Amino acid sequence: MQSDTSGGKCPPEPKTSNYFLNAVIHDKPVDVCTPESAAESLEVVEAEIKSADAQGEWVKLLR
Repeated sequence: MQSDTSGGKCPPEPKTSNYFLNAVIHDKPVDVCTPESAAESLEVVEAEIKSADAQGEWVKLLR
């Protein structure tokens, strides 16, 4: 861990790109949320909504 300027400890960098999504699913506090992780999570949620609107049809992610 790296020290921040206040003398505290910075949380470790998330190991997976689904860090934010996993925290939401398991109702855990988010210590770190990278912009990439948040964007990926939102992309998945948007695809789930589109799939539900299309009666469960598969939806491609926009990667």
